[in-house]
Amino acid sequence: MSNSSQKTQNNLKKFLLNNFTSKKLIMRLIFTIIGAVIVISYSTPLLFWAMHRDQPTSEHSFIYVNILINTGISFGMNNSNTALVYFLQWTTSLIIIGIALFSSKWYYSLFLALAFTGGLFNVIQRSCNVYVESCNGYATNAVVDYFSFSFGKTSWNLPDVSIITGCVGSILFYVINISVSYFKERKEKVNDAK
Repeated sequence: MSNSSQKTQNNLKKFLLNNFTSKKLIMRLIFTIIGAVIVISYSTPLLFWAMHRDQPTSEHSFIYVNILINTGISFGMNNSNTALVYFLQWTTSLIIIGIALFSSKWYYSLFLALAFTGGLFNVIQRSCNVYVESCNGYATNAVVDYFSFSFGKTSWNLPDVSIITGCVGSILFYVINISVSYFKERKEKVNDAK
């Protein structure tokens, strides 16, 4: 075995032993549960509210209630291919779980749990057949979106917001961590050079 492959194996072993301790696994589980509780506690009541509400008529505010059945993915995109929508949502959810397993910071676990649970909530809702009164029809292979912006034709629900918040939060903290590490290393090099 070459020296570089031995070094790679040792680095991988060190990484796995440091990131998969009982304490870190329990921490990830706790923050995943917190994220799931947050998403489910506000998404479920709003879904039932939207299913039994009449369609409002006012579109004068920045965000307004607009209940519709969405067969596409977030914000009404890709409405034509149901199999592709399921594939994208499941694949994205599995990738997020994979990333969360290897994250070392608690806030990554929380943000990724928000994104995963939002996606899972939409997948579960999509697989259920629910009647939406204001649309006079069943949401089959679809989610119920209940908010729209006064500009454009986007519609969304709170699990979509959860997905976006989780992804943006993870990326933002990742960029912050890289920046802090870079400036810390740079400062140490300057101090060592003195």
